[in-house]
Amino acid sequence: MLLLCMCLVLGAEPVGDEKTETSDQRFKLSALGSLDVFSIYSKSRHYENWKLKSGIGYEIGASYELAPRWILHSGIKWQRFGSTGYYYHTEPYLLSYRLRLKSEHVRFPLELNFCFPIGKEDEIFAGFGTYIDWNYYGEVAVNKVYVSESSFTQRVITNAMGNTIPGWQIALGSKADKNSVELRYWIDIPGFSLPESGKDFLRRSGVELVFGREILQF
Repeated sequence: MLLLCMCLVLGAEPVGDEKTETSDQRFKLSALGSLDVFSIYSKSRHYENWKLKSGIGYEIGASYELAPRWILHSGIKWQRFGSTGYYYHTEPYLLSYRLRLKSEHVRFPLELNFCFPIGKEDEIFAGFGTYIDWNYYGEVAVNKVYVSESSFTQRVITNAMGNTIPGWQIALGSKADKNSVELRYWIDIPGFSLPESGKDFLRRSGVELVFGREILQF
């Protein structure tokens, strides 16, 4: 009986050590890069369509294990947004009216992920969250093409878009060892309007394919 008890105690010790090692590594830092597709969301019928535009983003992410399977993710990301809209035109001899928006911002996301383990080091996860963008530059350019000539104008619209822009995002991804891939969709909460767009209510939105590599854990 005594021998049986000693075997049970010795067999339980490695399990306890393994749990302690896992719990001691709750913080993780990652380097991430993303391939982005942007567009403008609007309920107005004044435009024909907004073209998708691609871009790239760079992010330093930090994650913390709140509880088993629950991960809180934050970070800082630089991103350049752009989209082009084609509007209906009513001026005489006007063939096309094109509106191009672009902006640059630094994003501070906060996302809560729920993880589903599929192996010792592999998992898939789904999450939702919010973000705040520091929008430090915005610009609109208008290109009008007439029968015999064309015109091009542009101006800065940083204040019209807002210097701080909050929004929502959802995510679905997977992680294998120290590498991760994630698909995110985001959309701004507030919108903005411009005289060039006929006072349409515009909101930025985008889809991101994010690739990450864990660089530090503690």
